[in-house]
Amino acid sequence: VSVYTANDPYLASLKEQGFDLGGLYSALGMDLEDSGTVASLVPEENEISIKGYSNAGSDLTSGDPSALLETFPADSIVAAGSGDVGENATKIMDALNEEGIPGVLEPGQVDKFVKEASGQIDVKGIVESLETVAFFVNGHNQKNLGGALVATSSDIKPIENSLRGISSLVGLAGDASVRPLPGDVAGFRVFTDELPGRPIVVGVKGDRMVIGVGMKASLNALTGKGQTLADSDAYKAADESTSEAGLDMFADPANIARLIKTAGAGDSEAAQIADIVRKFQYMAAGSSDSEGSFEFNLGLQE
Repeated sequence: VSVYTANDPYLASLKEQGFDLGGLYSALGMDLEDSGTVASLVPEENEISIKGYSNAGSDLTSGDPSALLETFPADSIVAAGSGDVGENATKIMDALNEEGIPGVLEPGQVDKFVKEASGQIDVKGIVESLETVAFFVNGHNQKNLGGALVATSSDIKPIENSLRGISSLVGLAGDASVRPLPGDVAGFRVFTDELPGRPIVVGVKGDRMVIGVGMKASLNALTGKGQTLADSDAYKAADESTSEAGLDMFADPANIARLIKTAGAGDSEAAQIADIVRKFQYMAAGSSDSEGSFEFNLGLQE
């Protein structure tokens, strides 16, 4: 089964509604005229795959987040990310500042907003330093679900210094609901009634900044230690399935099925759904900037 869509009708529709974004697209190196996307459902021996291709050009790159993804906890339900984040974000900010968005954002306003928000912090410098941004969710039931948003940076010091200052103030305040992180980790944790036993954690260690839910998940994300996705057979199979495009997203059907079954304990329909999900070994998605291709794969259990 194949599906094709052209971009020109969407561009024309936006223009009719007063959103002529041609200048913005040009500033981002995006050539959408006479372009389109085709996607095909491809059944293979041990995999169901949706493979696609687009001939729309762009200066933005997706990067390869797999080096970060594979350090996430082995029991992750889902993990996804993108590389070259700082480079892409800077290009988008510069393009928006140069071109604006008709009726929404005037040229020059982005720089104005950044300067007003910066104060003593170099916001643009922090954005430029970002390398890979990714997240994961893990846990076996609704009571112990955790996860984290993780960003790596080529210059983490400004963020680390800010968090150490906040941690010192938090320690002096003596507020039981907000505490500094243990050890030599810069950051703090916030305890809430809505998430009993799972504090919200903001921390920096090495080249990583983490905003997470749950101490164990957050500390695992900061250190990349313990059993990780790199040790998971399902992750290894997913990575192999996207060897050409690169792995941007991974989900573990076994962990998803476990969560479905515990959340719907005693529900026969939930048990049936879990049994169907367990028939798959992995879910994986990836894309290739050089080829303009993308894919989403469902690996079947042997």
